[in-house]
Amino acid sequence: MISEHPALQLAVGFAALIGFSTSILVFLCSYSFLANAPVRDLDEREVQGRNAAYLHAYAYAVAVILIGLIGSDRLGRVYGDFKLTHSVVADFLNVAFFSCLIMPATIPAWRDQEG
Repeated sequence: MISEHPALQLAVGFAALIGFSTSILVFLCSYSFLANAPVRDLDEREVQGRNAAYLHAYAYAVAVILIGLIGSDRLGRVYGDFKLTHSVVADFLNVAFFSCLIMPATIPAWRDQEG
């Protein structure tokens, strides 16, 4: 489907590049070190915040996978020419994988920005 539309392929590739670059920045921020630090290096408040971030990241991952599965099924029913190819699944899983990797660091950053 995308290979038939070069402009769409370029837009998807550009969005993937931006997302990948952003994930590298999030991995290098201080919230990533907090999200991946050993428990012995954190105080009780930081451990509770990190555990809550991991729980929200898990819920996000489940929601992304379910939306992807249900959305692809609905697209297949609405658009008869929509085929779920290997490249479409691989692109979706790449986006889901990298966004789920950065979620434990992103959630505390969002919370600090709000407060």
